[in-house]
Amino acid sequence: MLCGRMRRSFPYLLFFLVWFQGILFVNPTGTVMTDATLSTAINLVERGTLEVDGHAAIDLMKVNNRLYAGFGPGQWLLAAPFYAVLRPLISVLPDQWTQEAVVEPYSFLHPKRLGSNVVWLQVFMVWLLVAPMSALLACRMFQFAFDRGSSTLLATTVSLGLASGSLAAIYGAVYSKQWLVALILAGLCLHELRPAESSWRSRAVAGLLAGLGIWIEYSAALAVILLGLWMLARAERPRDVVLYFGGGLALMSAALLAYHYAFFGDVLKTPYHFRIWYFHDIRFSYKDRIWDVGDLVGRGSIGILPYPSAAALWGLTFSQFKGLFYFVPFLLPGLAGLIIAMRQRASRDTALLCLGIFLVYLWMMASLNGEPYWSGWPAVFGPRYLVYAVPFLSMGIVLWQPTGILARTVIVVSVLLAIGVQSLGLMFQDTNWFYALDSARVQAPISHFAVELWNHGPRVPLLDRLGVAHDWQGLAVLAWLLGLAFTAARLLRWKSQRTG
Repeated sequence: MLCGRMRRSFPYLLFFLVWFQGILFVNPTGTVMTDATLSTAINLVERGTLEVDGHAAIDLMKVNNRLYAGFGPGQWLLAAPFYAVLRPLISVLPDQWTQEAVVEPYSFLHPKRLGSNVVWLQVFMVWLLVAPMSALLACRMFQFAFDRGSSTLLATTVSLGLASGSLAAIYGAVYSKQWLVALILAGLCLHELRPAESSWRSRAVAGLLAGLGIWIEYSAALAVILLGLWMLARAERPRDVVLYFGGGLALMSAALLAYHYAFFGDVLKTPYHFRIWYFHDIRFSYKDRIWDVGDLVGRGSIGILPYPSAAALWGLTFSQFKGLFYFVPFLLPGLAGLIIAMRQRASRDTALLCLGIFLVYLWMMASLNGEPYWSGWPAVFGPRYLVYAVPFLSMGIVLWQPTGILARTVIVVSVLLAIGVQSLGLMFQDTNWFYALDSARVQAPISHFAVELWNHGPRVPLLDRLGVAHDWQGLAVLAWLLGLAFTAARLLRWKSQRTG
């Protein structure tokens, strides 16, 4: 147990480093999913409608012959007030990329263009929401490690590994719905694990936030159920969890069902029942087969089998195409830590929660129908839906509390390697949208990015799209690396603040 001074301490330097990381490496074009949700937010503010143009995005739904974003309402609800405030500023920002850089054919038959306001809103949502939330999570992980009695080396390694050496770095640079949900759920878990007892107000807010996670991404319901069961199992007064957390969650769920009824005329209908990918006639050749996205997604589901395929399990864990532990090697010691922690009575419930979230989404993604859908799209960096598990697998190292020199060395080395991998992704991952899905640069992105770095030097996506000279981009990357090293050095001296 820490003294009062340590509890009041906050690693501000770590916070600003991670925030700066998101600001620097923001991906201005975002993902396929953000096109529709941000277009919705913009149209809501500018025209008072939720409709979107048929060629403004790809992930759409068609209701009463009108086109809308094909997702839950969470993302555009969060983005709309930001755009309302930022609209005057966005209107005067450069739009020089709209004619060249932001043209994304995706190897499909119908290319699309992103308007300047969509691009800049994507940038600001990262700068003002996703990046600071990612920074706060890294700081909470650092404090959690100290609450558990970790050494400064372990606390620093895990927090920097999560922030800069995991998929959190990549998805913290886009307005990702999966990462937003992961931030919410991991934050709720870490708050529940704090030494201070949770109040009824914090439980109610936790229920509301968990419900917001489902508004953002329907698949978050799986993790929310596990989180609620975990809170119920460890609570001194389970009735409070049911009443306050369950009440907040029920309120948000009821509001979402009301939205479904108003929009679709049925509380059990979701946007996925009205998807219209076929409208864009999206077909692509992948490994000697023609894939028709509209034929699969237009049915309301990509197709989940009752069991995962062995190829998908390998592909999502260790392959250079989508392997979670290939892209983020320090999560493998985290997984081992969760298994070890399950033998410790004090940590068993939390280890089960973290392991359960990883296994549920691994099973779900490995059961999808067809290799291109293991994690969304082959061109997406890493296994996108497994980003839910990243902070929870990171917690495995803290719950384990390794003391052996060999174990600590393996963890430190794996984090350094992971930071190297993510730095390549931060610099180059947005360039892979412009190439065929079965090309070597998509199937083995890390090795390709290393070649790009060797041939062309460091790159900052936003600066590159704005035409900033490569020398200045290199200096910006160098500043981030120096800040990372300086922050690590300062955090390693945090021990002096632990007593007093």
